[in-house]
Amino acid sequence: YNALASLAIGISFGISLSQGAKALEKFRPPPLRCEVKDFGGIKVLLDCYNANPTSVKEALKLLSSLPGRRIAVLGDMLELGDEARRFHREVGAYAARCGIDLLLCTGRWAEDMAAGAGEGRAEVLDREGLVRRLRELTRPGDKVLVKASRRVALEEVVERAFGEI
Repeated sequence: YNALASLAIGISFGISLSQGAKALEKFRPPPLRCEVKDFGGIKVLLDCYNANPTSVKEALKLLSSLPGRRIAVLGDMLELGDEARRFHREVGAYAARCGIDLLLCTGRWAEDMAAGAGEGRAEVLDREGLVRRLRELTRPGDKVLVKASRRVALEEVVERAFGEI
């Protein structure tokens, strides 16, 4: 949607659609904001800059639209106050509805996310467990979403599982 808005603004300033499209081809998102990394054919969507219920659901929707096996690695969404458990449960349920093949949860509210996803649809792991599970589970063609609030620093798990980002 942001790309479409950018094109519309460009057109209003007299930039042709083809010029705008060429400019968008060069666009690279800021670090940790839906960056796509390729680790030997395993595509990782690294989105660890911020997380709230809406942004996580949008990221899950994006993941669900991609071909191949889809794995979501989700950590805590911080600063949700008294509603944190409910929001984490909702995100887990949304992941299940999106048809995500496997949900790997970590953090204080991991159990809530897993419960929302339903029995047998999610695993709750600590950071070491995530590294191990990603190494043994993933294969070329997989799409892996990694999303959590910034302070969770899930990019460290990606680096340990797959290599330098």
